[in-house]
Amino acid sequence: MNFGFIAEESILRASVNNEQEKLYIIKENWKSMGVSLDNLKCYEIETNTTGSLLLIYAIDFQIKPEPPEPRKN
Repeated sequence: MNFGFIAEESILRASVNNEQEKLYIIKENWKSMGVSLDNLKCYEIETNTTGSLLLIYAIDFQIKPEPPEPRKN
């Protein structure tokens, strides 16, 4: 809860956790249906302001550069 405060969020920590139990469960569930997800990874992102933990399950990711800020006259 932010109690009405608006703050820009930032990342405290980001990592890949291949030992995450849910990752194993996902892989095993799909394996039982004949789908191999050996390359699936769990990316963990912990935020600074709220201490939230985001778990992202993905085979791959791509970081795109931020667009340039508009020029001021």
